[in-house]
Amino acid sequence: MPDPNTDEALYKIITDSMMHGPCGLAKPSAKCMNDGKCSKGVPKRYQLATSFDKKGYIQYNRPPNGFSVKKSGIDLDNAYVVPYNRTLCLRFNAHINVEYCGWNMMIKYLFKYISKGSDRIRFKVSQSSSSTAPTQNMLTPSTNEIDNFVNGDTYVLTKRPGGYSISLYTTDSQQYN
Repeated sequence: MPDPNTDEALYKIITDSMMHGPCGLAKPSAKCMNDGKCSKGVPKRYQLATSFDKKGYIQYNRPPNGFSVKKSGIDLDNAYVVPYNRTLCLRFNAHINVEYCGWNMMIKYLFKYISKGSDRIRFKVSQSSSSTAPTQNMLTPSTNEIDNFVNGDTYVLTKRPGGYSISLYTTDSQQYN
C-alpha cells in the first residue's frame, strides 16, 4: 500500500479500487468466502521481498508498513491489496489486476488455449430406416463416434470469426468445404 503522505494520488486510487475485502474473519458472510476461507486467499501473508513459493506462484512484496484504509468499518492494510502496476493505475485510475505469470502458470495457460482448438460439432446426415414419422417418445440409437469418424461420411460444423463453416469428410479421406 502506498504512503498517503508521499503519494496521495496513488494511495487514493489503490484504496478506492484495488482493495479486496473485507472478508475472512472480519466478514465471514462476504461473497468470496468458501468453507470459512476467502477463495482468493485474502488476507495475504506479509512479505519483505517478492519471491516464488514451492508451487511456482509468485508471492509479492507486502511489508507491514502501517498504512491502512477503513472499508465497511474494518481497517484493511497491505494484506488486502490486489497486485497492481503503479503506472497503469495512475494513468487509468481504475481497477487493473496485474500479476507476474511465472513459468508454472504460463505453460498451463498457454497450452490450455493452444491445444483447445476451435468450437465444433460433428454430425452425420442419414435417411431414417423407418417409414413412419418420428415421435417424441422415440429413442435415439446409440452411436459409436469412433466408427462413425473412421468408416462414414461426417460433416463438421466449425465456428469461425465470420460465422460457421461446414466440412464434409468422406470415406475416401477427402475433405470438401
